[in-house]
Amino acid sequence: MKKWGSFGEESLHWDTDRFIMAACVGIDSGVIVNSAIAAEDQLDLLKNAIHAVRSPASSIWDLADTVLATKQETLDEQTRTDIAQIQDLARQVLAAADAMAMLMRVEIFEPSLVSVEIADVVGEAIRRYDASHGVNRKTVHVSLPPEMPLVDVAPEWIAQATYMLICQCSYRASQNTEINLSITMNDGFVTVSIIAEHPADIAFNGIWDLELLTVDHIMMQHQGKFWTEKCADQIAGYNYSLPVVAP
Repeated sequence: MKKWGSFGEESLHWDTDRFIMAACVGIDSGVIVNSAIAAEDQLDLLKNAIHAVRSPASSIWDLADTVLATKQETLDEQTRTDIAQIQDLARQVLAAADAMAMLMRVEIFEPSLVSVEIADVVGEAIRRYDASHGVNRKTVHVSLPPEMPLVDVAPEWIAQATYMLICQCSYRASQNTEINLSITMNDGFVTVSIIAEHPADIAFNGIWDLELLTVDHIMMQHQGKFWTEKCADQIAGYNYSLPVVAP
């Protein structure tokens, strides 16, 4: 299986230094300036900003995890519950920071396109999902067309977008259900559909909206489309379409 880009094996953790270095072409009062000096200055600013958000949240999560692992037997039930909640809040801050950073990356950069088979990109997304979710992952059933089309895409972007959609579908699916992923062809476009068999009634998560906004921007930059399917007011599936390479 091919591997692309700076996106890591797990969740939304990617090469922050590489992102910042590439992103800092200079943004001054909303105007992009191609200045080496501006890039150096904003590299430091952006590094500091990301570190200022992630470092304390990561430390809080680690501290709570250590306390729960080493002192759990000496803590009363309410204290354990409180520490677990603190840890979960820290996790949400880290996830939000990663989601916003990913959206920034998509907003700033133009994708570098190559011709690839869409099945390879989807396969990479499934590999990332399996690796990051371990024993908690749901089975992803894949349905492929007889002929696999080529698409001009930034593979790491489309793979990460697909990975995020699979994760969301997994979170929204009921226990002991499967995820169906299909690839279809229609009128010069290839459509990838990711559907949960039995969507669960779950609480709203604002981070997911950031991820969906990121996916939407990625598809727009590839002249594609993104849309969701609902069942009883719950999102049950995700779809995106991309133009295929003319034969």
